[in-house]
Amino acid sequence: MPIKILKLFVVLLFVLLQACSGGDSKPYNRKYDPSRNPAADLKLAMADAQTGDRRILLILGGDWCHWCHVLEAFLKTNKEMNSLVGETFVVMKVNASPQNWNKEFLSGYQEINVYPYFIILNKNGRMIGSQDPSAFEEGGSYSVAAFKGFVKSYRKRDVNQAS
Repeated sequence: MPIKILKLFVVLLFVLLQACSGGDSKPYNRKYDPSRNPAADLKLAMADAQTGDRRILLILGGDWCHWCHVLEAFLKTNKEMNSLVGETFVVMKVNASPQNWNKEFLSGYQEINVYPYFIILNKNGRMIGSQDPSAFEEGGSYSVAAFKGFVKSYRKRDVNQAS
């Protein structure tokens, strides 16, 4: 009987961890990983964006970045915002750190010197915008209203940009 309880506990723990991580978390959006290949990740993100008819939100940052951690906590704890971001974007984290600045991958975009930083791509990988999210900072976190305005400006049904 104790083995069955242990197995049930492990299954429940796995389900809980999946729910906390978003359930559909992809390798390219779990963390800022200096060893990942962002060009290969972008191909995967584009395939996911095609199937869901969403845009791609590149979040440039790193584990060293305080506001990157604040952003992650903001999105995880605000269910409405997390849902809105997930409906609108395929999120892909791009590491920018002394271990790997991903200069070759980022050379196709404007110079970035603030982190986190957002680059918005259409589902085909063409850049359609960029944003310094520090504009959304409020106190020690982010403004829900300002962040919601940003996300809604890129919602497919709310914007008439090339897809």
